[in-house]
Amino acid sequence: MEVPLIYKETTSPAIISVIGDHAGEKIGYIFERKIRDVETSGQTFWVIARLNITPQIAIKIAAGHPFYTYFVLPASGKPDGGTPTKIDKVNEQYSIDRLKWLPMPQNISPVTGRGSALIFDELEIIKKNEILDLWDYKEYQSDSALRFRIGASTKCVERGETSSQKGRMKSRFREIAAIGRLKHPYVVYVR
Repeated sequence: MEVPLIYKETTSPAIISVIGDHAGEKIGYIFERKIRDVETSGQTFWVIARLNITPQIAIKIAAGHPFYTYFVLPASGKPDGGTPTKIDKVNEQYSIDRLKWLPMPQNISPVTGRGSALIFDELEIIKKNEILDLWDYKEYQSDSALRFRIGASTKCVERGETSSQKGRMKSRFREIAAIGRLKHPYVVYVR
């Protein structure tokens, strides 16, 4: 995948997620496993405990344009949302409306955790030092500065200069660890 520079060049909405270990797995292993899913089946699901958009909003955001997630490293030594979880419940179904549930694809690795899942058809670890400035973003359809906290480490964002806002992140520069391209329907509920 050619690394999309949406975070530098356009106003397209995107998702930013502070990453961390999950259910006893180190983040590097999780990325390798999810990348194998994409290589073998063309997709993978990534569970997010809390997300500020629904599947219906994600579909409207994408509207035929590429829609990306930027996985960023936590601030040095600060647990601002990317803290390890212990939830290892394997999800068996997904839905875009919580009415009609479909079985999880059988040819991907277990999808664990509670909440919503992002669906990717491309996922790439970034090996060069790409930096994201959080002060260049605001929460999607809001004038609020982007702010991560424990339990809320993934946000849908859009470009918006927030350097003068009081609630902005103190640790503004984050290294991008990976980038994923979302696949329709982009976000689903899991159970």
